[in-house]
Amino acid sequence: MIKKLLVTAALWFPLFAFGYPDFISYGYKSCVTCHFNGMGGGALTDYGRSLFATEMTASDPGVSEETLSNQSGFLGATQIPWWIRPGFKFRGMFLRTRLEDSKNSTSRFIPMQVSFNTAFLFDERADKVFVGTVDYMPVPARFGSTNEKKPLSLIAKEYYFRWTVTKGYILYAGLMDKPYGIRHPDHTAFNRGVNNFGLNQNDQSHGMTLQMNFEKIELFTNVFVGNQNQEEILRQKGFSVMGEYAFNKEITFGASLMKSKNEFLDLTRAAVHSRVGFAKGKSLMAELGIRSDKPLQIADPEENGFYSYIQSLIAFTKGYNVLSTYQIYKDNMVTTGTVRNKLGIGILAFPWQKTEIRAELINDRTVADQSSVPDTWTAQAQVHLSW
Repeated sequence: MIKKLLVTAALWFPLFAFGYPDFISYGYKSCVTCHFNGMGGGALTDYGRSLFATEMTASDPGVSEETLSNQSGFLGATQIPWWIRPGFKFRGMFLRTRLEDSKNSTSRFIPMQVSFNTAFLFDERADKVFVGTVDYMPVPARFGSTNEKKPLSLIAKEYYFRWTVTKGYILYAGLMDKPYGIRHPDHTAFNRGVNNFGLNQNDQSHGMTLQMNFEKIELFTNVFVGNQNQEEILRQKGFSVMGEYAFNKEITFGASLMKSKNEFLDLTRAAVHSRVGFAKGKSLMAELGIRSDKPLQIADPEENGFYSYIQSLIAFTKGYNVLSTYQIYKDNMVTTGTVRNKLGIGILAFPWQKTEIRAELINDRTVADQSSVPDTWTAQAQVHLSW
């Protein structure tokens, strides 16, 4: 019955997913345990697929973990050659906006992600791996009524070579995300969406990253030269650093810094963040950061804002979780400025292997210097299929 209700919710409301830093409560503090990319997200290793099937997904009590693990591959229980690990992801979201105003409320379906990824292993230990991801990007509706040049429907989302130089040291080179903050799937969140030119959905950059894993410390250093598919004057070039200290398997504290510039903007991002697992399936994570945008060619003032992001995950039975998020963003720390508050609560469910369903209700409140606007309410739900 629970599964039927969740599927019904997914068809009428809508939501997000693919990397889950919340799962530190299961004892997995490092993303490299499950992902080819040590920062999380993207292609899963065999161990990551197995863990998703046995630990996170609701399952028939009569089915053994060994059977579930064997069924978690790209072709289920059918084995494929060790040197190739393909993957496919689809995310579709049903969105209903302005619930507070029934006359002007709107509903729509958004195909958020269609991705094909492949990892090519050069050795069975996976010390040397090449990972590539191609995304299908639906052309926005506005291009149907304008003379603007339509963007490409297929893009190379990421491609990089990963080399485990020695134990605890991994080198990445290619087009990839920059290490910074808590990497979670909601690209509209204040700790991603307001940090333009680097941390949003398609802000990957060419560069090199060194990941260093010690007993209690995980450190990433990254140098990037911008996405070479962009015009040169638009490419943000710079560096980012992210580190976390693990007090134990379920408590981490870290900090991040990113600096970059092009001919128009000099950007600085800095944050502190923490992830805490209280018990299996129960976690809290938080990030507090600042942003500075300094125009280089016009007389506009420098923008200095701050944001906070807090999210909790509470499992009430295997495969079914309550997810809540609270965010604050202030656009200027010097003046009173505008303050946005977002509160979301919903369900995160993994009813079957390779399937995720989310349903969430979100309240957005904006308070400005001289006035405020009415609260807005949004219902959203998402189906995420991952092979």
